[in-house]
Amino acid sequence: MNEYLVELYGWIQSKDITFNQRYKFQDFEDNMQDLKYATDMYEWIASTDDTFTAREPIAVWTEKIKKKKDLGTAVEEMSDTEVSIPTSDGSQPIDLNIQADIPVPEDLQQYNLLSSREFNENSNLNLNFDSYEDYIADARQQLKDGTLQTMSTTYSINGNQLVDEPMFRDDDLYEGNPMSLGETGQGTAKEQYDRYVKDINTVQEETNNPFNTSLKVVTEDLLDKEEEFAVPLINYHFNQYGIEAEEANFLGDGMRLKAKNGAEIYINLDRMWSQKKTRDKLKRFLKDNYLESRRIYNEEFGYQQLQRKIIDDKKIDASIQILNTDANLFNNNVQSWLKLNAEVQTLDGIYGNLTKNK
Repeated sequence: MNEYLVELYGWIQSKDITFNQRYKFQDFEDNMQDLKYATDMYEWIASTDDTFTAREPIAVWTEKIKKKKDLGTAVEEMSDTEVSIPTSDGSQPIDLNIQADIPVPEDLQQYNLLSSREFNENSNLNLNFDSYEDYIADARQQLKDGTLQTMSTTYSINGNQLVDEPMFRDDDLYEGNPMSLGETGQGTAKEQYDRYVKDINTVQEETNNPFNTSLKVVTEDLLDKEEEFAVPLINYHFNQYGIEAEEANFLGDGMRLKAKNGAEIYINLDRMWSQKKTRDKLKRFLKDNYLESRRIYNEEFGYQQLQRKIIDDKKIDASIQILNTDANLFNNNVQSWLKLNAEVQTLDGIYGNLTKNK
């Protein structure tokens, strides 16, 4: 079963409530293998979403809709498939796409030029160039003319220029040495920039592949926990696929998982059992049943776009780090505005007194 088609089938139902009455999923999946039907579907989606063709070129899209050889192949190939379906309310998915970074050519590296990613992020520096290629071509011409000089690279995020900041350790913050107002404690501007891009890429990957992301929580460590911890965590990650966990105390330390397609499994959380085998057993159950259960779940409750689930501690989750960086930059901008406004008020007072004296 093709995960992309499961999501697309659910989304179409949200637009046409009779669609699943006219076409069962298997019929829809078969029809999508017909080039004319698929092309008509592509054009219909494009008519409802102005950005669809830009996000999903038809050559790439036709590869996504192909039937998978088997369920195991579908699971393995899912990491290469981005689920980019318009939301049920017509709004567009968050676009966190970061283009591939083109490094500075080797013969120009000594001049500290920007890579393509840095060039695109530093809009304040590239106003004189239409593209990164023009920027490099200009540098080569300056090199040929003997006028190219080493540049001082700056880094910016969303138009906010980054500056070097002292790197504070956590224990420094709680031992009488707090950060002063306006300091982020994030290290050099390049470190802040590189970390931000890494976090953006992490969130993008996890958003495109939410099932694989959630599957990372199924570890031997999880199976070493009490059911009071394991059950809510499994439900948090897999309820959106129509899979529900519940405590099974009458059988000892364990939990029972039920999928919408009727499949069930008991997972023993007793430490005396092999946690590696139990982990593999649980992963196999989830992989074998999440697509069919997701399809049934959509039919019962209506299509809702799959959500990326947080898998790390909230202090280190990439999305939290992105928000922290944006908040710090906003705070710095506010502080700069307050300082500048105070200077303007001072100047107004000075010039006002001069006017009165005249």
